[in-house]
This record gives sequence, structure tokens and C-alpha cells, in this order.
Amino acid sequence: MIHENYVFAIVADGAETKGERPSEYIGRWIQLLLTGLARESIVNEAAVIRQMKTSHEALRRSYPAERASYAALLLDREEQRAIMFCCGDCRIGLESSEQTEPAWLTPVHSLANWRGEKFTHEHLVSPLRCTLTKSLNSRLFQNPDVIEVGYQATDTWILATDGYWAEHKMEMNSLNDALDDTSYLRISFKERILQLDTDCNNFYR
Repeated sequence: MIHENYVFAIVADGAETKGERPSEYIGRWIQLLLTGLARESIVNEAAVIRQMKTSHEALRRSYPAERASYAALLLDREEQRAIMFCCGDCRIGLESSEQTEPAWLTPVHSLANWRGEKFTHEHLVSPLRCTLTKSLNSRLFQNPDVIEVGYQATDTWILATDGYWAEHKMEMNSLNDALDDTSYLRISFKERILQLDTDCNNFYR
């Protein structure tokens, strides 16, 4: 959602669980979320979480076994404040021309780093990495972690699935060689960029 006062973007990745329709579930949840936000007179942290819960409740009985990860970014263009909402193993970060890897600002909700410590290569190779400790669970709504920071107009934001930040960036596989979905969304006001690169239809904005 691109508004004169704010930008709201979200990346989501369906989890391989007992559910048979993860992509359909996450797609419907996000469409309901965006529709609800469009009705809000003020889009802030409270409005986003309120609409997340409302959208979850609307689908709870239709999708009893689905799970997904998501990372959402709300940019207040007037106050230059960024609010990040994360649940699972999608991430949000800032890119710099001086670094090969983005500075990731959101945590990874994985059993490999269940204490909440910074995600490292040790966690990356752990067999527990793909077991999520927090997710968009169709049975029970879990509040996302919320992180708020200031930002500059020259900042370049990136929202990414775990295939991008883990397999591509940390394991240094090429995008073509990665086995998982390697989607990302790049947002830059300086260059007026809204760049989407995905191998499946899992981005909504």
C-alpha cells in the first residue's frame, strides 16, 4: 500500500506443514489485511495488529492446519519512523553499497536460536532451523514482534523470505541454485524503487 503519508509492505512464506493450502491461506489473509487497513482512518501499529487479528479470525475455521511466516513494514513518511512486524523466518533489513549482506533488523523465530540470540551460521546449519517458534498459525493468533526505528530518506529497505536471506545471502548460493523460494522486495525512496523479484506469487503490497 503506497499512500502519501505512509507505505505498508509485507512478504509472506507459507510453511510446509499438515496444511494443504498454505499459499492460498496466506494470500487470503493478506488481502483481508490490506482491505481492512484501507478502511482505517489512521494506519499505525495498533491498526495493523487489529486488522491482522480480524483477518486471522475470519479464516480460522476455513484453514484449520495452515502456517506461514511474514514480515511487514510500515513507513511513516511524515515522521520518518519505521515499524516492523515479524512472525516466523521472513526478515526485514537495510541495504548498503558498502556491505554485501543487508543489516537485518528483525529476529528469526526458529528453534535453532530459541533463546532469541542473534542468528548465526551455527544456527543456519542446525536441523532445528526450519522449526518455527512463532508463526501465523491458523488455529491461534500469535502477536508479531514489533520493532520501531527512525530512518532516513536515503535508506534502502529489503523484505525477504528465508530462501533469500539464508540460502542466498548466508550460504552464498546463487538465486538460481537455491532450493527454497528466494523472493525479496526492495524499497527505496531515493531512487523511487519498488523492486520485486520472486519465483512464486507470494508478495502483497
